[in-house]
Amino acid sequence: MGRGIDEFMWGWQPHFRIDLQVTVERTLEAVGAQLDPQAFLVGFAVDPDQARHPVCVEPEDGAFRSSELRGIADRAEEIYEVDPERRIFNTDPGYHERRHAWLRRRARGQAIAEAAEASGAFPGKRVFVSSAGLVEGFEVHSCLAVDSASVDGLPRLEGEEINRFPAPSSFIGELIKLVLTEADIALGQREPGLSAIRRSSPDLALEAAENFAGGCFFRTRNFSYFHPCDSLSEVAIRTYESSAAHGRLLLVHPEHDALDVHLHLERPVPLTAARAVRKLLQITDDALALLVHEDGVYGLGRVAEGLAVDVFEIAITAHATWELRGADGVLLRFEYRRPTLPRPILDMGALVDAFERLLGGAVDEDALIPLVRAATAARHGTTLVVSADAAAEAARLGGQATTVTPTPATADLLNHVAQVDGVVLVDPEGICHAIGVILDGEVTAQGDSSRGARYNSAHRYQRSAPCPTVVVIVSEDGDVTLVPHLKPRVRGQTIDDAVTLLESAAGDGRPAAFSEAYDRVKDLAFYLSPAQVERVNDLAEAEHKLALTDGAIAIVRPELKPDPELNDSYFVE
Repeated sequence: MGRGIDEFMWGWQPHFRIDLQVTVERTLEAVGAQLDPQAFLVGFAVDPDQARHPVCVEPEDGAFRSSELRGIADRAEEIYEVDPERRIFNTDPGYHERRHAWLRRRARGQAIAEAAEASGAFPGKRVFVSSAGLVEGFEVHSCLAVDSASVDGLPRLEGEEINRFPAPSSFIGELIKLVLTEADIALGQREPGLSAIRRSSPDLALEAAENFAGGCFFRTRNFSYFHPCDSLSEVAIRTYESSAAHGRLLLVHPEHDALDVHLHLERPVPLTAARAVRKLLQITDDALALLVHEDGVYGLGRVAEGLAVDVFEIAITAHATWELRGADGVLLRFEYRRPTLPRPILDMGALVDAFERLLGGAVDEDALIPLVRAATAARHGTTLVVSADAAAEAARLGGQATTVTPTPATADLLNHVAQVDGVVLVDPEGICHAIGVILDGEVTAQGDSSRGARYNSAHRYQRSAPCPTVVVIVSEDGDVTLVPHLKPRVRGQTIDDAVTLLESAAGDGRPAAFSEAYDRVKDLAFYLSPAQVERVNDLAEAEHKLALTDGAIAIVRPELKPDPELNDSYFVE
């Protein structure tokens, strides 16, 4: 006999939740967001007296239970009563009624988010909730829990609107909102779950980027450009006399107090005139930028006080690549018309960890970190090799390098010597021993055929170098790679606890609890011992067979394998 659903809303509710989970994972991955999303559903019966359960949660056997939602109606009413939009009266009675029904559902969604975060079911996570879609007598809210620390670390602006024009505070927040809105729409389709969210991840990401960028234009009191991204990408992808686009545009009101106009155009050039804007881009540099407002490019100048809450910059950094920048840094990045989150230049914590684990106590971080920062800030590609025995390596590779008298390297010196092809070789104290080094090394499986020679030669060298080595690679397009990129160290007890939790959830008719526990173990798969890997695989196979026997959804989980790179250095007490 198959497993039944006690908190039943409609027959395809687990399928819909799984589809929502997959869509969110793919969409966030497409823009470079690592938020560890977890989807769940909360439904409220339109007629509670006719429903077996007036409030239902999917999955019903997960960490968050419907019992956590007692008093939710009262809290939702409190939120609705203080909503400024509640005081708006629409003269069309039908629209007014529909609008306020939506405001009440939105208020209930906020109340659900509060309850879910307070329940302890999603530790360290922030919960986003949709405004609900109607399916088979239930108003169903699609919910998403994401890692709080990761969300807080992403670029964010203040407020959500300017003069009642939408101005999303963050790209990723707008993207999550769009996905949840699409989930509400999908609930209105025939048999939601069999056919769920239909829009593609790239389409959702592009709309979220357009909405966020358009909001930044609104923040400069420019209400003419609702969807500026396509025009900007068209400028960035054009060449001028065979040279790739490179330059800056400032989004700033012509009457801004800090604006210094050096050149004023009698006839502004619309952003949609990509060829003309691309030509003008040639006259910009680090000091002066094209000035943009309602009618397009209206001049050349600068803002004396830099970027602010009402001043933004479009920086075209390479062919078909541009960034939207605010006062606190890069907010959004486009590459070949595809939006992504800004990439961190380099995780300095990971760099210091690699120095300590591979090079030991001889490392002078005060000397090395400025060199790494200088390498990552350079506009040309370069590779910095930190070798535990740089003097011996300089002698060994002398036939394919320019060896130098050991000299303390500085950021200024690095900027000069990195102009030549090859690698800059330094020791753990930041002493330079050679420049223009051509690296050797054996071919390994760690390379990447989609990357260039600089990347792959560095991997080959680091894997086969005769002494401990850390390599920082900066590609021509600005990508920064640390080799090796070591997994963080963890407590052994953390791994044991994850496996124990999986064992406790196995075979007792709680598939959602097992899936949550399995996902946790899978995230830690690198750290599993061979015996633990075998145990986890056995539990997954037994759960799969049980689901088939019960006629439930049977998830096929790939077999885990021990990682040959694992050793005791990855564990701390």
